[in-house]
Amino acid sequence: MTLLFNTALIGQFRTEMFQTLLYKHQLTTTTPKLVDFHQDYNLDVSVTELDPVQGYYFVKDNKKYLLPQKTESGTATLEKLPIRIHDTVELNTVAKDVVHKIKRFASFRFVPDKKYDLNQISGFDGINHMDMPMWNLLKIITYTAYCRRINIIMSGIRESGKTSYFDALGQLTNRGYVVKQPRSILGLTYGLFDDGYIVLDEMSGLTSEQRRIIANFLYQVGERNNSFKTGKGLSAAHNLLASYDIHNLSCVILCNLMEDYKAKDQFFHYMFDNSQAINDRFLQLRINPPDTPVSEDKRRLLKCYLDTKQFKATRTQELTKDIWDIYVGIVKSLEWYKQNWFGQVNWAFVDASITTKHTGRHYLSYRELLGGIYIWTHCQPVPQCTELYYNYKGLLDNWIKYYQEALEWYKDLKPEEVEREDIA
Repeated sequence: MTLLFNTALIGQFRTEMFQTLLYKHQLTTTTPKLVDFHQDYNLDVSVTELDPVQGYYFVKDNKKYLLPQKTESGTATLEKLPIRIHDTVELNTVAKDVVHKIKRFASFRFVPDKKYDLNQISGFDGINHMDMPMWNLLKIITYTAYCRRINIIMSGIRESGKTSYFDALGQLTNRGYVVKQPRSILGLTYGLFDDGYIVLDEMSGLTSEQRRIIANFLYQVGERNNSFKTGKGLSAAHNLLASYDIHNLSCVILCNLMEDYKAKDQFFHYMFDNSQAINDRFLQLRINPPDTPVSEDKRRLLKCYLDTKQFKATRTQELTKDIWDIYVGIVKSLEWYKQNWFGQVNWAFVDASITTKHTGRHYLSYRELLGGIYIWTHCQPVPQCTELYYNYKGLLDNWIKYYQEALEWYKDLKPEEVEREDIA
């Protein structure tokens, strides 16, 4: 069987498809700079190439690129982003910087085309999870985060696969970024697309300064601002933009169960000085009931690990044209859904199905997730779409309830009173 969502296989696709692309979030200047070059450098380069250039700096893979402000026909180049680089020339500036001046490029995009529906895309991973409803809902959440804008925190058992699908789909589309144990502003801004999603995976062990930086980021994203402002100090210190476009960016926070942490303030809910303000902006989910016995958790953990191992399994097949075409078809289909998502949902039906009270920003994310459930269940080749919708809506409601129940169970305990079982 072909493991289409194997990380190594998708990684090769990502390298070959996206390696030569430049995106808006890789800009380091928003206003054009006049760059002067050494006249005695690279004698094989034409005099024209050494003329001063008005343009924009980008940084990718520790290389500095210079994109001229306008094309030869006078079109503003920033309007063409993202772009694929076809040709560059390496030059030295007067300031002794090595710059790759972009000579030829082409605007790049996937033409939206519904090659597959969400059910078909969901089936390509080929996983028989011990808890398929859980696994399917994780995928629905991933699709919704990619196509719409949600802010959620999701806690669950270690190795349950909650990160795997975000990671795989993010690499496949190059519009989803998983930050493992985020520590710095550089790690956060690296994945700040104007749409898609950023996933912060396991934020324990932060220093007070790291908590302050991440709290500021989460507050702005959770506020559903159209831009993230880094602040003068950080932008100047790290050569960052003063602000990043995040008008349709989802933010997903993943963490282990509360009882897995030795100290209360290592769990996301209690981590920041302004935790309440951040919690008010992120819908909170817990995959597992708080009263699940540890021994059952252990069995579930081991089984889930076996079920999702294809993501990290040793690669056993080549990236053939057939697989390449499937990957491109998935990305094109998701772009189609991104543009047509709202019209695929019967919102009157969804709104009528909401029986639990959610307020403010929690409600916005909750309603979007119900829209994702509606689309996915109505792609299924069964006549009981309405029944299936309510089954998955009920599972989502349970995950919200489990989180609140765990808070009640955990809030009065001292760390040493929490029973823990470490599994190597």
